Amino acid sequence: QDTDAEGGLQSMRHNYLRKFVFSFLVFLTGLLVLFFMVWGLKITEPQPVGVYITMGVVIDLLLSCLVYVLLLLEDDRVTFMDMSIHDSLTGLENYISFNECLEHFVSGDNPYGIFYIDVNCFRKINEKYGYQTGNEVLKEVAARIRYASRYRVFRLGGDQFAILVTDFQRKEVYDEIEDRLMTMFSEPFHVKDLALSISVSVGFAICPYDTEEQNVLRRLADQRMYKKKLMMYEKLEEQEEQEV
Repeated sequence: QDTDAEGGLQSMRHNYLRKFVFSFLVFLTGLLVLFFMVWGLKITEPQPVGVYITMGVVIDLLLSCLVYVLLLLEDDRVTFMDMSIHDSLTGLENYISFNECLEHFVSGDNPYGIFYIDVNCFRKINEKYGYQTGNEVLKEVAARIRYASRYRVFRLGGDQFAILVTDFQRKEVYDEIEDRLMTMFSEPFHVKDLALSISVSVGFAICPYDTEEQNVLRRLADQRMYKKKLMMYEKLEEQEEQEV
C-alpha cells in the first residue's frame, strides 16, 4: 500500500511538472514573438521600446499562467468525471456507469446479458475482522471477478457486483463464466495473516433469450442470484444441525 501511495504521488508530481514545462514553453514562445515585434518596431520607428517590452513580458507571463491554470482545471475535470463513474475502493465502474451502459444497449437494440454477484456472509467478515479487512476482501473479490470474465465488471455497492456481457453469446457461455467464478472463489483469500473462505452467489439473465425488457431482465438475474444464496444458507443450516 505504501508503494502504491508513493507511485501515485510520483505520477502526480510528473503530471504537474509536464504542465509547468508546457506553460514555460508558452512563455518562451511569447518572448520570442515579443523579440521579433520589438525588432520590427526598432527598424520602422526608432524610439524607446521599454514600455512595449514591459507590457509584452507582463502579458506573456499572464498568458502562461492562464494556460497552466486551464491545464489544471482540465485535469481536475477529467479526474472528477472518472471518479463519478468508478468505485474508489476497487477501481471498477460503479452503479451509475452500469445503468448508462444498460441504457445504451437497450436503446441500440443490442443483445446483452447481466450477471449479478453477491458475496456470501460478508457482514460477518466486517463484524469479526473489521472494515479494513472487509475492504481488502472486496478488492480481491473485484480482482477475481475481472480475471474470470473478459467482459466489463461493475461494483454496484457494498458487496454486490455485476458483469455486463456486451455481445450475443449462447447460454452455455454464461454457464462457463459462472463455473469460472465458482472456481476462482474456491481458493482461500489471504488477507494479512488470515486465510478466509469466501464464496459468492451468482445469477444471470440473457436478452433476448429470457426477455427483452431491461427491468424484467434485471429482476430475473437478481432473483436467480438470491435463489442461489438461499440454497447456500439452507446448506449451511443443515451442516450446523448435523454438527450439533
